[in-house]
Amino acid sequence: MAEERHRGDTPKPHRGLGRSLPPVVFPHLYVVHTYDASARRVTAIDELAGIRRIKEEVEAQLLSLPGVTAIDIGTKYVGGKKTSVLAIRVFVQKKQDVPPEQTIPGEIQGVPTDVVERTLVLH
Repeated sequence: MAEERHRGDTPKPHRGLGRSLPPVVFPHLYVVHTYDASARRVTAIDELAGIRRIKEEVEAQLLSLPGVTAIDIGTKYVGGKKTSVLAIRVFVQKKQDVPPEQTIPGEIQGVPTDVVERTLVLH
């Protein structure tokens, strides 16, 4: 029995190895395509692993700053709007002016940072 397709139909799942495979979706990964000097594509998983390594290197130092409550990796928000940029997110109790030695840098080892005002409560 032939499948009937109409313009605008959603494509069917890929058929490989003689069986239908569902599309693969990783909602926790944000695909950001970048290219290195040799023009090879760096995958989102490689990028996330690199960001995770940098986050782990600086996490203790950031958590030692007054008012910092948590560190994670996620999308950066600018002006209250979500972007497609992965960032090291630094959660603080309250955004306020601090001495220069306590300021969160705009980026760490080339990875953008995002300072988020939020009090985290354990349930």
